[in-house]
Amino acid sequence: VKGTFREGAGVVQHSLFLVVGGPKDQALRVSSLPETLQSCFYKAEEYPHVTLEEARLQCGKANYVEELARRQSEVVLRQAGFRSKPYQQLSAVDSVLSGYGREYAVQEKASSRGRRGDYLAGLSKFGGVLGRIPYESTDFDLLIISLLDDEHKLEGIYLIPTSALAQRGLVNKRPVTLHVYPPWAPAKRAAAIRKHAWQLDYFIDLRGWAGGPLSGETVGRLLQLLLNPELVSKASIESACLHESIPPR
Repeated sequence: VKGTFREGAGVVQHSLFLVVGGPKDQALRVSSLPETLQSCFYKAEEYPHVTLEEARLQCGKANYVEELARRQSEVVLRQAGFRSKPYQQLSAVDSVLSGYGREYAVQEKASSRGRRGDYLAGLSKFGGVLGRIPYESTDFDLLIISLLDDEHKLEGIYLIPTSALAQRGLVNKRPVTLHVYPPWAPAKRAAAIRKHAWQLDYFIDLRGWAGGPLSGETVGRLLQLLLNPELVSKASIESACLHESIPPR
């Protein structure tokens, strides 16, 4: 073990061999955990602090960007009377969205603008030895794609029923990468514009939203999409999760 050890010091080795009561054991041992933690807390330059929100983001189930997108989209959806609950089972379902007596199994995606100016969402799942395989139309009810700017701020959100994906061959057939084109980043070719025009039927523009109350028009648009007759709850979700739904406000 290299270096001089002290309470609160970092250890860079992947493994250690210690003899209880030996020199290394004594050097690494923490005599009082509460006192050590308190001492480290007051040494902010050596042990930088993070906010509680930042800590939650770092410890989230998804990666940092996806977790940040999820938290922002939850604020948006809550204003329309829907609540999102993480789904802990191993499946294509990331969360369960509840409101107005409905519950939807949700697959979540987050996308930032790429080098070519477009946004991408991978529509596939891991199939073990088969590699990437397509989603099935019964895997989830609703695809939520959150679009983020360079600072990871929510700019827009797609609420696409699985039935709309199935109509266009985006589930059930083969793994695909969905290119999405919000109003500020349209496709360049006329054929591509026509091909992807359907996406705007499920899009909500959130540019200018700073995290506060949404306009009545935006809330109305959210409800229009979330209560859409196309959106039918058909995915299989554990009943224990469904029983914890939150009633609409």
